[in-house]
Amino acid sequence: MKYLTVGTKELKNNMLYEVEDVENFNALKPRGGLWLSEQNENLTYNRWIDYLIEHPYTLRHKSKNNEIFIQPCTLVSLKEVAKIFRLETPEQYAYLINNYPHNSGKKFSYEDLSVDYDGIFVNIDTLTRLTSDWVLKENLDRFSINSLILFNLDCIDYYQSGEVHINPFKLEDDEDYYYDPKYNLAEYNYEIKIEDEKKKIEIKNNDKTKKRVRIYNEKIIH
Repeated sequence: MKYLTVGTKELKNNMLYEVEDVENFNALKPRGGLWLSEQNENLTYNRWIDYLIEHPYTLRHKSKNNEIFIQPCTLVSLKEVAKIFRLETPEQYAYLINNYPHNSGKKFSYEDLSVDYDGIFVNIDTLTRLTSDWVLKENLDRFSINSLILFNLDCIDYYQSGEVHINPFKLEDDEDYYYDPKYNLAEYNYEIKIEDEKKKIEIKNNDKTKKRVRIYNEKIIH
């Protein structure tokens, strides 16, 4: 399985913000880390790109003259030894709370988990289906899709730069072009283009994961 991150073509160790717990009592999503989504082999479908198209305000983009919206992306392959915790069942969620407790006592600490693991894959589909905890269900919904969060880039074997091309269309009552699945089915209105070159992340002695100093940056994250 390969994973796609949208918003950048290059990966450098010093561009990554450390994962941080959110102190809000119910907030399950952390800040920081590298967020990715599962990518099928023939590049015909990506659930995160579908989400962006289905929620056009997330793209924050309008174009005229029928321009194609181009968003940089990176296709990532993990090392076989990458240590990824797969969160898919209520039992696994309870394990995380017991072994990596957040100071709230009601959720787990990503910061503590990052000491032992390279990342976590959160499968909201199975976890939402299996849990009876309505608070957990509500928090999982904020993930939007199944997500891989990497705590470091050392676990990446190689990556490939690319672009997502999203085709615009025109509403009858709007002079601007923008994106909305009501008028164009998601599987037909974008194309994922990935370069052949497989790149390694060069880690220098002075490269360090950044402390996260702001909640959001300018790139599209999920």
